[in-house]
Amino acid sequence: MKKPSHSHTKITFQDQGQDFLEWTIDLKGKIIKCTPFQFGIWRKFKVINETFEVNGFVTVKASYNETITIKYPIEKVEFLTIK
Repeated sequence: MKKPSHSHTKITFQDQGQDFLEWTIDLKGKIIKCTPFQFGIWRKFKVINETFEVNGFVTVKASYNETITIKYPIEKVEFLTIK
């Protein structure tokens, strides 16, 4: 399997008045940043999507194995290299 050229993915959600608009996710699916609010909530979840598409949705897995699909569509996907 080819190693990705990026270390993180930044997802921007469509703004529908929710408290979070962007997530930065590492290659293991861990949410390492959530802005502007709710990082304390979402850092406990793991993103299980293998790919991301504009207008698609993000699915997360909680520590108790429940999966949740976020109802806000993806507006933008950026690939980042964070050292």
